Amino acid sequence: MRDAIRGRSWQTSSRTPRGFVATSIFLCSLVAFSACAPSVSSASHSPSSASSTKERLSLKVALGAALATNAWFWIPLTLGYFNDEALDVEGKNVGVNVVTALASGQADIGSIGTPNALTPVKNGVETSIIYNTTDAIGAGFVFGQKTISSIQECKRVAALGGASSGITWASIMMRQFSAKYDIVPFTDQSTLQASMAAGAVDCAVGSYPNFSPLLKDGRVHVVLDPRDSSKLPAGFPRNVSAGAYFGITDNLKAKREAVVRFLRATDRALHDVIMKQTPQQLAAILKKDSNFQAQSEADLAEQIGVVRDYYAPLNGYLPASLWPATVQFYKDGGPSLGLESMDVAVPQWSYERRVDMSYFETAIGKPTAP
Repeated sequence: MRDAIRGRSWQTSSRTPRGFVATSIFLCSLVAFSACAPSVSSASHSPSSASSTKERLSLKVALGAALATNAWFWIPLTLGYFNDEALDVEGKNVGVNVVTALASGQADIGSIGTPNALTPVKNGVETSIIYNTTDAIGAGFVFGQKTISSIQECKRVAALGGASSGITWASIMMRQFSAKYDIVPFTDQSTLQASMAAGAVDCAVGSYPNFSPLLKDGRVHVVLDPRDSSKLPAGFPRNVSAGAYFGITDNLKAKREAVVRFLRATDRALHDVIMKQTPQQLAAILKKDSNFQAQSEADLAEQIGVVRDYYAPLNGYLPASLWPATVQFYKDGGPSLGLESMDVAVPQWSYERRVDMSYFETAIGKPTAP
């Protein structure tokens, strides 16, 4: 599991790419690209007939981790959907350094928690969200030691810190459930898991796949499943973006055609495969990628069965009507995010500045609702 979370090898959809030098002081080593195994065919996969006539373009994608929650990227990559769009896509798991990879030119698109698309704006870096990958409830699972039966019994709650949806939920749930506990932030998931396993904290908030090893061993259990609306108080945040594809605004504009192809391939894979095939079939696809070798097919299938419920809300489209709720959610997330001053009435935080669905609309079409 550790290798799956903290992997560093790039995977590519087609030809072996050239290496490039990391320019960020945070990513100070030479990064070598390597090609992945040949694309895997799928019975439901119909290649684009126009791919052979298009000029080949390329994109680099930085992701937080190789988890079932990122299947929307790894499945189209593995099955060749990007290649069908004459697009050479390279993916790398960089942990918390997604924004660093974008800012330094190491990546064109980032895939991680939505707060990561917002925090650079405070420092004058213009970013644009182009696709809504996950609903916020996906990061709102509460896990507890065997002795814990409700969130009100939690005394020390662990969550990933920084620009994390998990720590946002930890703050919001304390108010929503009238609970009283200390929030203990962690910088990486492996340390958080170790602390939970050792009993140093009695509860944790985060996404289901992040706690799958402890759940499997019976060391913790699910205290709150946010998918069950009957267990949630009135006013519980809904339809909030927890994860997104985003990038540096000017770079996305410069690579518009490649970004449009990327989203078109993503949408095709979503409807052809991800939302149609069984979790077991999807797990078998993921296992063909080296990033998922540390996890068993059965474990991946179980995780996918949970997380698919909050994949790509509204098929990935983030409408203006849902932006105020997303801003308010992270504004309420507490001082750890440093986003308390966000206000949709301020141009810097407006939907028009922070979200650009024109790539989606060109690639897929604008939804008729909402």
